Amino acid sequence: MPSLYCSTIDYMSKNHEIFESHHSKKTASDFSFAMTFCFIFLALSFYGFFQNNFSPPTLIVSALFGLIGLIKPSLLSPFNKLWTQFGLLLNKVTQPILMFILFFGFLTPLAILFRLFTKKGLHLSPDPKVNSYWIKKEAYDSLNESMKNQF
Repeated sequence: MPSLYCSTIDYMSKNHEIFESHHSKKTASDFSFAMTFCFIFLALSFYGFFQNNFSPPTLIVSALFGLIGLIKPSLLSPFNKLWTQFGLLLNKVTQPILMFILFFGFLTPLAILFRLFTKKGLHLSPDPKVNSYWIKKEAYDSLNESMKNQF
């Protein structure tokens, strides 16, 4: 039976990226899940109160989350897991979209502007007129002086 190390190397040699995580997905504690939703519904209730559109059900739901979170938070464990799965699903949908927007909305126009308005900094294209690509540096009087201000 091959070891885990060998099978991992075989897997990595076939694919350069590992898309599955071997780590367990860490969820929030049931207590923090309850308190988070308690405060969210409490904030919605206060917002409605100050907008003259008070909704008692939001206050009741807030109180229920708070009481369940204080008395027996394990009752909310299935909802916590469901909420975590929903967050992971949102991540899989929105992350590629945001990366697309970042790349084609910011990096690509920036690269085009740099190519239009700047000189070539790396000198990657060969120049047949040049004997050497060596860049001359100024000579120092001593070795100690050349080691100053390295960064």
